[in-house]
Amino acid sequence: MTTINRDFDHLGDYSFDVLPCNILNEDVKGVGPQEGFGGVALGFFDGVHIGHKELLRTLVYMCTLRGYEPAVFTMDRYPKFLRGENSESLFDGLIQDTRWKLEVLFELGIERTYIQQFDDAFSQVTPEDFLNKILYDKLKARLVVVGHDFRFGHKAAGDVALLEKWGKERGVEVIVIDPLFSNGELVSSTIIRKALKEGDLQKVTRLLGTEYSISGPVVPGNAQGRTVGMPTANVRIPANLLVPPYGVYVTRTRIGGKTYNSVTNIGTRPTVNQDESDVLMETVIFDYDCNLYGIDINVSFLHFLRPERSFNSFLTLTNQMSKDMQTARTWLDSYEQLWKIADQEGITTWVLPSDRFHSNVINVCLSSPADPCNSAAHAFLGRILSSCTREYPTKTALTKRLDELFGAELDVSNRREGDWQTIIFRASTVNRGMDDSKPFHSLVDLVAQMLLDPPLEEDGFLVEEIVERERLNFLSDWNTYISDYKNYVSLRTRDLLCGDQLHGTCMIGSIDCIASLSSTELTRIWRNWLKTAQIRVFVAGRMDTDLKNKVSNMWQEVSYNGGRIRRLAGREPSPFLPGQPIKVIEKAPLEMSRIGLMYSGLPPYTSYRVGEIDVLSNMLAAAAHSLLNDIVRLHPEAVHNISCRTFPFLSCLYIDAIVTPGKEDEVLRAVDRQLKKIVTGSYREGLFTSSLEIIKNQLISISDEMENMLSFRRNQITSGRNIDIDGALALIRQITPEQIHELASRLKRQVTYVLVPEKEADTLYKGQIINSAPNKKAKL
Repeated sequence: MTTINRDFDHLGDYSFDVLPCNILNEDVKGVGPQEGFGGVALGFFDGVHIGHKELLRTLVYMCTLRGYEPAVFTMDRYPKFLRGENSESLFDGLIQDTRWKLEVLFELGIERTYIQQFDDAFSQVTPEDFLNKILYDKLKARLVVVGHDFRFGHKAAGDVALLEKWGKERGVEVIVIDPLFSNGELVSSTIIRKALKEGDLQKVTRLLGTEYSISGPVVPGNAQGRTVGMPTANVRIPANLLVPPYGVYVTRTRIGGKTYNSVTNIGTRPTVNQDESDVLMETVIFDYDCNLYGIDINVSFLHFLRPERSFNSFLTLTNQMSKDMQTARTWLDSYEQLWKIADQEGITTWVLPSDRFHSNVINVCLSSPADPCNSAAHAFLGRILSSCTREYPTKTALTKRLDELFGAELDVSNRREGDWQTIIFRASTVNRGMDDSKPFHSLVDLVAQMLLDPPLEEDGFLVEEIVERERLNFLSDWNTYISDYKNYVSLRTRDLLCGDQLHGTCMIGSIDCIASLSSTELTRIWRNWLKTAQIRVFVAGRMDTDLKNKVSNMWQEVSYNGGRIRRLAGREPSPFLPGQPIKVIEKAPLEMSRIGLMYSGLPPYTSYRVGEIDVLSNMLAAAAHSLLNDIVRLHPEAVHNISCRTFPFLSCLYIDAIVTPGKEDEVLRAVDRQLKKIVTGSYREGLFTSSLEIIKNQLISISDEMENMLSFRRNQITSGRNIDIDGALALIRQITPEQIHELASRLKRQVTYVLVPEKEADTLYKGQIINSAPNKKAKL
């Protein structure tokens, strides 16, 4: 057994072993996890499309929950060849080569990949021997994840039913992933191959969940392009790789940790090499001119421009290439898709180009694991850093500068993402002024100054006066927030759900820490935060080369010590496992009772089935005549308001209600009845359809606002799904009532929290009396 060397430096330091082996050879050593047990996904995974990703992210999520090592067991060739279901002469080729597949598996969190030599000997292995001798004994699999149509063993005699039966007998957890449909079609590698062969790149992108791409080392060409200022990076296409129709495409090219716009011709180059028979990929990379010979590049195909054809002369060809490049630039300016332009030292930069809006927006997101003290410090630092810079050391000076930048907006927010916390610095203004100035470019500089160059004392620590001012303002705002009983009940219900798990850490951490942190401690934490946090920069709006360079280089002065956190969806934030159901009744000086209910059972936050959650929520509380609103309509004397929302990173549904004192149990029974109606499908006709339409219209309307588009795509990146609006709509359209019924049947009430009135009671949160705290703010 040998290990394939890899060059995936830009992906971090996660363990990843590729083990090409004949696993039946008793001399093979080191197979399986070195310690403990493993989880294994089985399949060929050509293309690693969104159906595969659903399966693989489920594996990573469940392995994290169980403490297993996630691995993939696959073959070195397309298995159907040896089973007689197809022949190589009829097979068009693979969607991706092995190296690129392995890189995608790595990015999804697979720590080990076994590539089995699929030869005559292995094809004779019985289903029982495969399960017992290979999966159980050698790979130490105690969790197996497969697709609904998975088959294995000699003559494909093994199926999912046999696998599940074996799992029960051997104590192996078996998860079978349901088929995923998009716009009425089963998501499959076969469908993607057909679309790719037909040149339907939009469909290919939707089903892959990313653009189709080809990777390989740059090889020398005849250098004719360089003589006319259009050097090309040439990559030879492997013989077994399926490619789109020959022609010229708008593309993007990744070189190391940076990605550039480009134009690519794929074909046999009939103008310059009439005798050429090998397929070659020639790429002209915009705004880039370096020798790439021997360097691996990855080219993503976005849009077909024209077929490949032979020109009368090289001059005619170069004139057409110039036109192709200009057409590509124009097309790219209006291509509203988020793409990663830089991934360097754990800091990623994403841009979403759009020429429909006159404003630009930037989000700088700093994410780190949540714990009470660090979360408090980071939330506090967000307030301090956004209040001033060294050049604009007061709020008044900063506000004046924002006004000068055509009324620029700047704010900071705090997001809880399971057991992680993200601080988002957001700023926006017009791209260009009437005087042809570039206010957004200046605003990006201001955001960089705000984060990297705050006012410091002579001793190098944050200014004490600013720290104390923002401390007072922060605690005052927090008291106002928590004094609203709607917020209080939500936080208290979450506390009861999470117990001691870090998922329950308050969004601003420990109040005691905020109250006690010194400027010296905050300065140390600030500097460490910049070096270790996962940093993602998102920019939307009109783009030019200067702006892309500015946002991708804004962190150059932050030193890197190799310790930057890199989140991997399904593992970070970590899966949440609720404890035993709990019911708590507390008292507070309020007039009406408040109820908070938390239900577990929703799909993981990484799942492409989150649309089902949205439909369920709408059926409960958002659609006309929704089931929970029916309680208010039918029992106005008992319940005055009821709503629901989800906690995606907890996989939980939350319901809260304002209730007449003494009617709490009646309302709880009513909620149970309404949920049961969804389980049994006994709700009024049209409720499912209207809820589905609401969700579809909400998705469509996202593109009306640039900030909504950026927020949607940023959340997709965080969850690991990374699909665009069209892709989300294609999945939503396939949701059936039966899927919603099944989802509702999995809901389990974990927390019943009831807050009842008592005039003399004190309301406590984390030991602090909140209803009698002072509400003062510092002067600016």
